[in-house]
Amino acid sequence: MRLFLTLSFLLLSYASFAHEPNEAYFKITQIDDRTEVIAEFPWTLRNALLEYNPTLENANNKSDFEAVFIEYIKSNFILTGINGENFDFLEFKELPNDGHSHQGKYLIVFNGNDLRSISNTLLFNIYDNQKNHHKITINSIEDTFETTLGNSTFEISNTTNLGLNYWWILLVILPIAYFIFKFKRKQIVMAPSIILMVLFMSFCFYSCSNENVADTEVDVPVESQKPNILLVIADDMGLDATPGYNIGSIKPNMPTLESLANTGIRFNNVWSNPVCTPTRGSILTGKYGFRTNVLKVDDVMSTSEISIQNQLDSQNSGYSHAVIGKWHLSRNSSHPNNMGVDYFAGHLGGSLQSYWDWNLTENGVTVSSTEYATTKLTDLAINWVEEQTQPWFLWLAYSAPHTPFHLPPSELHYQGNLPSDEASIDVNPLPYYLAMLEAMDTEMGRLINSMTEEEKNNTIIIFVGDNGTPNQVVQEYASNRAKGSLYQGGINVPMIVSGKGVNRFNATENALVNATDLYATITEIAGLSINEINDSKSIKELLTDADGRKRDYIYSEIGKETGGSDYTIRNISHKYIKFDNGNEGLYNLNSTFIEGTNLLNTNQLPLSSSDEAIKNELILKLSEIRQ
Repeated sequence: MRLFLTLSFLLLSYASFAHEPNEAYFKITQIDDRTEVIAEFPWTLRNALLEYNPTLENANNKSDFEAVFIEYIKSNFILTGINGENFDFLEFKELPNDGHSHQGKYLIVFNGNDLRSISNTLLFNIYDNQKNHHKITINSIEDTFETTLGNSTFEISNTTNLGLNYWWILLVILPIAYFIFKFKRKQIVMAPSIILMVLFMSFCFYSCSNENVADTEVDVPVESQKPNILLVIADDMGLDATPGYNIGSIKPNMPTLESLANTGIRFNNVWSNPVCTPTRGSILTGKYGFRTNVLKVDDVMSTSEISIQNQLDSQNSGYSHAVIGKWHLSRNSSHPNNMGVDYFAGHLGGSLQSYWDWNLTENGVTVSSTEYATTKLTDLAINWVEEQTQPWFLWLAYSAPHTPFHLPPSELHYQGNLPSDEASIDVNPLPYYLAMLEAMDTEMGRLINSMTEEEKNNTIIIFVGDNGTPNQVVQEYASNRAKGSLYQGGINVPMIVSGKGVNRFNATENALVNATDLYATITEIAGLSINEINDSKSIKELLTDADGRKRDYIYSEIGKETGGSDYTIRNISHKYIKFDNGNEGLYNLNSTFIEGTNLLNTNQLPLSSSDEAIKNELILKLSEIRQ
């Protein structure tokens, strides 16, 4: 009998601890004009935030940690009402954890009712310091409830209850068994049967109890909150002009861009086209320029092409969209709208006559603007974002740092008191070019900071250059291998991705990426079932997984005024260029990142067997692409 009781005790004790949750548990109660959220999760998961969130890295003790932790919860745990209003944070406090020393339990109080959605990026999909994988058990980063909840209580969890329900079984069994053993010795032969009966009844009661708990869980259709997508295109910005890339000795001060890189991914091997127009066309359509006949400056994109915006609309994505800034795919004032853009405001041509005196076209209507262009484009972007009531995609194409080089307003840059006359600029244009980049960065920061915390937390930002640095200000690359050329200085551009859906921080990515890939990437981020279309392959997987799908080759080209074109292809190690005049180039980029030795020069021949095989492979792939 004693052995049986001992085994029962051990079994039930094990069951109690074995069923303690390994995931976050939420209980949300709406009482009159306030909403209370009880959040419970393992301490190891809370501690993992020290590594997960850079803002917590200076929290060296519990009190410091709690202070930062509270602020982090306030900014990342957002409740929204049925009419779209945000509930204001009222209170946060730690609760007794019911004796489970490894569990943290908190009460978070908001001053709203009629809960519609819960946005929580706080603990989403991370590993604790014991390498255990945890996910918020709200189905995704945001669950959207279809009806007003009113005064109600519900729980969201996919774990069993907190394990405490087993202990009452022991409290029932032990006294009964003891009573039977001590005072009913003549019935001792029946004791095991009685105990088994009690165990069975207890189990049934527990199961019913759990079933009732399950009934209190809300099982409603949910839809993940779609992220806002901000695509920022810089005009004529190569790696040598971008902070964080190991080329170029003089860098602009760009704290906004550097912050995005620190909280996101810096891509090293992104290829654009050598000039503005075809790069923008390839992003807009996901196609190489020879397919759309947009191969050189001022080529016109046919309105028969399906733009990203057309794709979002045709698939009922629910996104509003705008293009603000430089268009350069036609000088027809209605062309952006005819390409499917909901709202266009910017300039149609390749450059501005002056950053303080330029033609602003807004949905087909052109007026003269005397506001500093970088600032005006930012104002337009801020105003448009503030008006949106649904997920949005904003294509923001700054004119900067494209010529004319100039000295921006002093409050926007860090280059100091430079002379502003044309002669001084012509003699030494680099500091003016850097000042224009800094002004763009300042205004980009103003746009981001104009958003609410909720909106910022729900926005992914993609920053990319449209081609390399102009030859007047290029660093390290030869001046004839900068913008306008198929060499690395003309087509290898910066790209930084940060924000919603990116969980690789301060990461460097060497995957091969084409500018065309932004088409599939953006549509997949927007929730469309498109990860490859036309010449575009989505890089969405790489935003969360360094081992995500990668290209084997990337391609670029530029049209010639004579009607022909130069084109190039690379794999992870080698680059092959075919010029319209019949010349060829083959470069080992592992040994000479800036193309140095052409392996096809007479003094380099014959090729090694491996180089010969790679050359043939690249030529074969070129013919497949261009057929």
